[in-house]
Amino acid sequence: MATIVAQPNYWTLSLTSTTSPVFNFKFVLDIWINGTKQVRLKQPKNSGGAAHISFENIVKNYITPTHKHDNTVTGAIAYDSIHIMPQNPVEEVASTIKDFPFSENNNSLKLVTFKFYEEYASTEGGEITVSVSSASQIILPLINYADEWEDAKTFDVTKFDFDSTSEPFGNFLTELPSTTTKPNDTFGRIPHLTSFNDYKTFAFLNDSTPYFNTVNVIMEYRFFEEVPNSDLSNAVGMIQPYNIAAYGGRAATSANTAGEYLIFAGAGGGNVKNLIFAPYGSYQLTPESDVKYYTVRPTSSNVSMVVGISAGDCIIGGFYIITTSGDTDWVAMGAPDNNASTFFYASANGSGTGVCSEFKAPQVGQEYLFEIASDKNCNSTRFDEYTLAWKNKYGAWDYYLFDGEHSDSRSYKRTEKQNRLAGGWNDTTFTLNSYEGGKVQSVKGTKKTTINTR
Repeated sequence: MATIVAQPNYWTLSLTSTTSPVFNFKFVLDIWINGTKQVRLKQPKNSGGAAHISFENIVKNYITPTHKHDNTVTGAIAYDSIHIMPQNPVEEVASTIKDFPFSENNNSLKLVTFKFYEEYASTEGGEITVSVSSASQIILPLINYADEWEDAKTFDVTKFDFDSTSEPFGNFLTELPSTTTKPNDTFGRIPHLTSFNDYKTFAFLNDSTPYFNTVNVIMEYRFFEEVPNSDLSNAVGMIQPYNIAAYGGRAATSANTAGEYLIFAGAGGGNVKNLIFAPYGSYQLTPESDVKYYTVRPTSSNVSMVVGISAGDCIIGGFYIITTSGDTDWVAMGAPDNNASTFFYASANGSGTGVCSEFKAPQVGQEYLFEIASDKNCNSTRFDEYTLAWKNKYGAWDYYLFDGEHSDSRSYKRTEKQNRLAGGWNDTTFTLNSYEGGKVQSVKGTKKTTINTR
């Protein structure tokens, strides 16, 4: 009994069989989700001797967008929305933190197991039985993918693997563009507007094997007071949280559950302002700073060394090793001592003749540029801001900040449901009260908000 299985597109399995001669043949497919068999499908061969089974409508009943984070927050502000994490400053206290920059997904990705059987009778009119097929079971990590028909619902997972330090880089699960070929003054990067009240997340696939090919990731945030130059070397600070369990995520090499195979990270100005890590330099984006831009990109935890960095070129949040002490006060910059070969994360700007080497995490994914709208940056708006979130075709979230003029309108519709019949018709003694007359009405109100860009 030989069932041969192929997957021509994301939501379809094609089955053929070499079992012959038999009668009343049907392919049998069991679909298991969350360790439970959810459905058994039976399908005969078509005229071409195959069966093509779409499991999209079945599996999508169990895959839902992640609305709530998967962390235990101990900060002063209690919340559960995935969109606004973190709400509390992420400060380490006795090896614990109050809030988290990452979260596992809640049902945005499911491990779906397909088990194959064959149903047939060995003789004409004989007993029909179900037998185990020779085809091995298949386990697929599935997201709520809804691609356009014109590209046959194919999903090229290699476009989303964070596995290469050279272009083309893998991408987050987003349709947000990161670059443009049109001339601009941001070195081809598209500056996406954000603010300190704007919340966004990026989601990414997180497994090194067997399902995906992502390395252990450090999410790098760099901050700029002017337009970032081509190599981002004019940053004034950086934050580099590791995607590990302690921070709400999970290292790709140790991920082994559906929740850990897709991770969310905060990316909007409202999210990023609460990122602060005492062991890693304590840099924090604040409304009082002169920062106008920041970048977000995934980098590899397999760092490399850049030599010959002068103390004056170190930035807060960078990871360094002292090579020549010189007259630099390395302790004031965050080092435990002023000796050569000392490792440290810079917590202050430096000066003097000292020289160090920088440990740099190489880029492995698309880089996104955000421009902060604020009064201090002279680019704020006089209108209230609205951030619209929607489920994109990868089952994750995309966002857009609307900061133009908006308007609200309200309308009400009153309908008569019934005339009330007055009188005590179910009482022993009939009475008629004046308040019992009249009509029963229903009022439905609608509020409509129109939002615009500038």
